[in-house]
Amino acid sequence: MIVISKITSNIVHTEYFSDNIWGMQYNNVLNEIYLYSSKNLYKLEIKNEDRDVWKAYLEKEEFEKALEHCRKKNLPFVRKVARIYANYLFEKGDKNAAVKFAESDENFEEVALKFLINGDYDSLKSNYDYLLFELTGILTLIKIFKIQ
Repeated sequence: MIVISKITSNIVHTEYFSDNIWGMQYNNVLNEIYLYSSKNLYKLEIKNEDRDVWKAYLEKEEFEKALEHCRKKNLPFVRKVARIYANYLFEKGDKNAAVKFAESDENFEEVALKFLINGDYDSLKSNYDYLLFELTGILTLIKIFKIQ
């Protein structure tokens, strides 16, 4: 049995059986698939099916869908996906890259340098609130270290 992703059309799982399968039934309540042959009954449990859906969307460069999926089901990966999306936008010269960098786990200094080296001051200005927030945090840390 071969399982194919609806998103990427790639094979995501393969299962081998020793005998010829006669039929298959899906139980949507328990999220299980039952397969039967002349001699055996097999039960396949489907767990964490949507765990890596965001990766499939990234492969197809459907970044908004990847972010949406992470926000709903894989919150720890939102900042990583935003970083990948931001870098993609930056390479394309898209002005929205700065906004996506603000949502990402990319270091503030690295982001600022990318735009400065590229001479893209407008993108930095358009994301002034993010820059101000990050600078305030850095200044607070400096003050804390000075006090100690």
